[in-house]
Amino acid sequence: RQFKIDDGSAILEGIIFGERRDNFRDLLNNNSLLFLRGRLRFDSFADLWQFVVEDAVTIDSIINKKARTLLIKCDSEFNPERLQKILQVHTPGSCKIQLNYETDINSTKLKLGEEWTVSPTKELRADLTAELGSHNFQFISH
Repeated sequence: RQFKIDDGSAILEGIIFGERRDNFRDLLNNNSLLFLRGRLRFDSFADLWQFVVEDAVTIDSIINKKARTLLIKCDSEFNPERLQKILQVHTPGSCKIQLNYETDINSTKLKLGEEWTVSPTKELRADLTAELGSHNFQFISH
């Protein structure tokens, strides 16, 4: 199976051989962001470089597996009741929450208790993006 990898600056042909083709078919057909591991090879017949995929996982599965803390950046416009409603839907989970509250004169870091651990799902990320904007939260793995 062949496909195109485009990073905005260049396009590279990707290729999956043999048994891996069946294993990764669903990942390649559902428009997910993927983390691909493999090797480059030069195809002299086609006169082009190819990326041979050896492993593929969704970015969502990496975040779900590795995220340990959700950092949320807040300011004076922050609405705690709306954030609470969003977070409650995604509790309990394995990801702790830290609020970084910043005003013009002060900044405070607040770690929420264990009852406020969330699952770092795609749905939570979409809800937080809609409420806070994608630049006001991040998941970290340590």
